[in-house]
Amino acid sequence: MTGSTVQAYVNLGYAKAASFIGNIYTQYRPNNTGPAIATRNYITNALPAYFDPMINFPANNPRRYGQAALKAIVDPTAVKPGDYLVGPERTYFVASIQDLMPVLVVYANESVTIERTVSNQNVGILPYGG
Repeated sequence: MTGSTVQAYVNLGYAKAASFIGNIYTQYRPNNTGPAIATRNYITNALPAYFDPMINFPANNPRRYGQAALKAIVDPTAVKPGDYLVGPERTYFVASIQDLMPVLVVYANESVTIERTVSNQNVGILPYGG
């Protein structure tokens, strides 16, 4: 059995587990500047996913204060790093996907827009532009 075969079985297992125990999330994949969660970045609204703060997935443990990184049971072939998963109660950002590991996501409760203003290029009497 090759590594790619094992990875395919693991991906299939994560996808099946997510469909049984997960909620349905809407997936967005930003590809340019502007708001990440926008109509132009929409991928699907039928992605099952389950999120758990513990590495070994004991579902009876609540998310602790200050712990924003979570492991996700989701089909790793359906998501890419940088995707946003918007669900019934929370929004998550896909941070990392590694072979044979659950997908690492970050709880995203805010989004920030950063803009850079263009400074005046005219030089006055002094060379200082400020």
